[in-house]
Amino acid sequence: MLSHKVLFDIRHQVSCVVRNSHKEDVGDPRKKFLTKSIDTRLNLKRKLYRFQLKRGLAIDEHMNNYTKLLTNLVNVDVSIEEEEKVLILLNSLSDEEYKTFVLTLINNK
Repeated sequence: MLSHKVLFDIRHQVSCVVRNSHKEDVGDPRKKFLTKSIDTRLNLKRKLYRFQLKRGLAIDEHMNNYTKLLTNLVNVDVSIEEEEKVLILLNSLSDEEYKTFVLTLINNK
């Protein structure tokens, strides 16, 4: 189930497109850019919330992919809170990887 914040963000972005489409001429290139920009943000957010460790992929490569995704989101003016970033990253791990990670944290304290 989508969180209220995510649903609000999607509704807000879609309403901005609708409002701006009424203000601008159909042939206006800004309209195309605005629509593409919102489409890009939505696709990047979708990738973020579905981000999973692929079987056989090294953890450092997984982290590089995650960092690139976060960088792409920043480049389109999407901010994700630090706590949410951590939760998404932890959720991207398989159950086995997650358990190993937690045990490592506990033992290194």
